[in-house]
Amino acid sequence: MKFYVEKIICVGFVLALLCSFIYSQGINSDLSQVEEEPIAPVSQLVDDLKIQSFFYEKAEELYHGGNCVPFSVLNEQISNVRCKIELDKLQSNRETLSYESQRKGTLIIGKLCKCATCPNIHLMTASAFVISKDGLCVTNHHVFSPSSMDKNSYMAVFVMDIEGNVFPVEEVMAANKENDVAIFRVNTSETKLTPLSLGSDIKTGEEVSVVSHPQRQFYTYTKGYVTRHFESHDAPRFSISAEFAVGSSGAPIFNSEGKVVGVVSATRANYDSSGKSLQMVVKIAIPIEGVKKLYANECF
Repeated sequence: MKFYVEKIICVGFVLALLCSFIYSQGINSDLSQVEEEPIAPVSQLVDDLKIQSFFYEKAEELYHGGNCVPFSVLNEQISNVRCKIELDKLQSNRETLSYESQRKGTLIIGKLCKCATCPNIHLMTASAFVISKDGLCVTNHHVFSPSSMDKNSYMAVFVMDIEGNVFPVEEVMAANKENDVAIFRVNTSETKLTPLSLGSDIKTGEEVSVVSHPQRQFYTYTKGYVTRHFESHDAPRFSISAEFAVGSSGAPIFNSEGKVVGVVSATRANYDSSGKSLQMVVKIAIPIEGVKKLYANECF
């Protein structure tokens, strides 16, 4: 009897070890599959650090592979005042009403630059949007013009779409400093982008929305109204109540039909007479007509 009990205990112990081994192998196998599965850098639940890191790594890889145009060349090209391009003539009928549709055509644009205070290379990000599936895009003029940093500190410019595709900017087709807009082309390597529909003038009081990347808070959606139209440096502007901030430069502004009616340009902080109490922040935009003036043919 004792022999049979010991035998049963021994068999049970062996079976337990075997089950434990199989179970652990199953877990390890599952973990291995999860680790190897590609993860899209942009999803409905946005991970800003992951997106920034992913973009930086891909941009640096392209730069060191020699697959990009130097920033100095792009900076010289902003003197181009007009270009002849082919846009999709059916663009005005494209469905871009939803946030999901709008963010597919909204890009993160980033400049690789050498830091003046540390040995590291940094990626400075702003916003842009697609106007043709073969790589024509729009952002601000000031994205391609040096600000406080020496232009020799900038290395190259790249964009990333919502799918995690990273492309080098290969040419600034045309730009206008007064209107603060630029049309540029990226090398998509035959990947098709999702263009946004371009609208027309918008009136004060009409509803607008913005998809942009304020302070690296990627694909932020805000909504508001056109608050007024005015001139700045002899160029037309309009202000909106939809929120945006640093990093939103070059983002598309949509009307209620989902068409792009403007481009984010700048903010202006209004203080009281003491200069200490912030009263309001004016959000300044460029009418889409400023973009259309950059290309010769009319498709709309």
